[in-house]
Amino acid sequence: MRKNKAWTVTRGKVKNIKEACETVHVRGAVTFQQDIEVKELSIFGQGFFHGSVVVEQLTNKGVCIIKEVCEVSVMKNLGHLQLNAGKVTNVESSGYLKVGKRLDCQRLTVKGVLSGGEVNARKVHCRLSGPSRVQKLAADEIIVEKAKGTFSLLKKKLACEKVVGKKLTLSLIEAKEVEGEEIVIGPDCHIDTLCYKKRYTIDPASTVQHIVQMEGS
Repeated sequence: MRKNKAWTVTRGKVKNIKEACETVHVRGAVTFQQDIEVKELSIFGQGFFHGSVVVEQLTNKGVCIIKEVCEVSVMKNLGHLQLNAGKVTNVESSGYLKVGKRLDCQRLTVKGVLSGGEVNARKVHCRLSGPSRVQKLAADEIIVEKAKGTFSLLKKKLACEKVVGKKLTLSLIEAKEVEGEEIVIGPDCHIDTLCYKKRYTIDPASTVQHIVQMEGS
């Protein structure tokens, strides 16, 4: 079999992927029972992965559920994607993204819904189009705002136990604790405790119960 061989799967259970296969296309309801390591994985149907997933580029336009760990360079989600734990360089999600335990990435861009456990990144930009909830959101730079053209702000907030970063620009946030160096609290936020190092501002349309200045520059 030649290299760069593409394989299209339409249904059933897959136990073995040929070693020479570098691209896998899922076009129906397919369950992968073993670890998968290819250059490119695209899903236009329903893909269920019971083993680990290691790919350079993952494109999901259907339903993708990864029950074990995944390592991806570029992840593009335009459908429903669930992962248990992952290390991803760049994540772009315009659909529903659920993190079971933890997601570590360089850049996370969400134009939809974000749900699950812990998210760690260098840069996070969320434009919410639906109710979202994560336990912890941590990054050097975080921007959370409402998606353009959406209404009913109360239904599109991001609920977090804790938000941690250096430079934070937050709207539509409900959090027990927000911690950062420079913090801008935009409209429609409710925060129990805000901890800052350098400076902060709070929009009149938001509420913060407690404000604490941390030591250090």
